Amino acid sequence: MRKYRQPTDDVRAKMSIAHTGHTHSEETKQKISRAMRSYWLTIPDAPTTMDDFLGGKNNNKATNRQPIN
Repeated sequence: MRKYRQPTDDVRAKMSIAHTGHTHSEETKQKISRAMRSYWLTIPDAPTTMDDFLGGKNNNKATNRQPIN
């Protein structure tokens, strides 16, 4: 499971190569979209400041998000 939302550039390049040429039906695209929206609501953003990293602020966006049905 991911720790943060932003993958590294190396991982992004590998994902791009792996997904080249794949196609999905419109129904499948909608199912994937709904599932990924719900999944990403549970992953917090990476800490951007030392205060965020140390937990000084409670600005975790994931806790304020609502699941999509």
